[in-house]
Amino acid sequence: MANSSYGSLKSPDSLRGQSSPPPDWQQVLRHICTVVYPFLLSGAVLALILLLAMIATKHTDASWLAQVNSTFSLLGGFGILCLLAVHYRNIGMTLTVLAFGIALNYMPAGMELFCRQVSQDPQQAIILSVGKTAQGLGSVFDIMAGVSLVYWFMLFFIRRDDIKRTGRIDDYNDEPVAKQSVKPSLLPKCWEMSRCRPSIRKYCPNYASRTPCWKRRGGCLCDQGVANQMISSSGRGEALEVIEMQQKANLNRGGDIPVVGARPNWNVQKHVCYSCPLFIEHQEYKFRNFNWLSFPITATIIALAFHLFQTGYAMSVSAIDKMLNTQLPIPSDSTMIHSPFEWVVLGIITVLIWSGVVNTIERVFMRWKL
Repeated sequence: MANSSYGSLKSPDSLRGQSSPPPDWQQVLRHICTVVYPFLLSGAVLALILLLAMIATKHTDASWLAQVNSTFSLLGGFGILCLLAVHYRNIGMTLTVLAFGIALNYMPAGMELFCRQVSQDPQQAIILSVGKTAQGLGSVFDIMAGVSLVYWFMLFFIRRDDIKRTGRIDDYNDEPVAKQSVKPSLLPKCWEMSRCRPSIRKYCPNYASRTPCWKRRGGCLCDQGVANQMISSSGRGEALEVIEMQQKANLNRGGDIPVVGARPNWNVQKHVCYSCPLFIEHQEYKFRNFNWLSFPITATIIALAFHLFQTGYAMSVSAIDKMLNTQLPIPSDSTMIHSPFEWVVLGIITVLIWSGVVNTIERVFMRWKL
């Protein structure tokens, strides 16, 4: 029921905590983004500086300022997109973009304050246009940063536990296993795992009785009695494989040969099962079969807490507006209530909750072994 080497758990589509090389098109795309994003962001900054300089020197009637404003928006949006594509694993860069987007959402108020400092009329068309463009660009930045955070949390909160689990499994070794010949069921059995070979499965008493080894509390990798029964029933061709399983059973069990079919105390047996590659692979299949529950659970939590979120968000934004109005002469109509940023915040909170739910489901199956 096992491969000739009891390798680390590598089911066909399981996560391994190892970064496979990206495809060629992805390498080319990241290389292009690495080259162009400094120029795009530099162009956006220069366009913004030019706009502010023209406003400060009271040259707001120039017809080409609208094109400069559009250039600022276009270069800034694509520059940040390329920046996040290059540094998509850098949480610091993502949070910086998110903070910068929040700041740009207050650009209309900032433009009015700037105009007062340079004695300009803040109601001029180009000044209003620059403020609105920057505010829209800030919402775009926040949305892109939110998407990047989704990836970041998936990579470092979910896969982090898989990497830790892989480290435990790698105690066996890291050699590939045979492809499964039986499709695992919803609650998979030991003979459906990738290490159970059809050539010796038929000699296994657990397979004959259709009782998983963890329920019988004895199997080919932990019970020398089961291994002895299999070697006595198998032919010469399968003998070497069963002998290897017998050696593994000796190592896992610790020497004593239990009676075949006996049920050891679970408090003793569970430590053997929890280190068995068959049982760990079985738990991984359970996790993959049931992790979809994270979506309805997260949706239910968000639906129940949505009113609380709206109240908390409105209170937080009102407090920020009040603080700014106290410290600076910023008009009271500058607010992020009912703005696109509210949905960005909700999306980030949803990702955090979803990550926690998935992490809890992973703990249930892979740590608590339920």
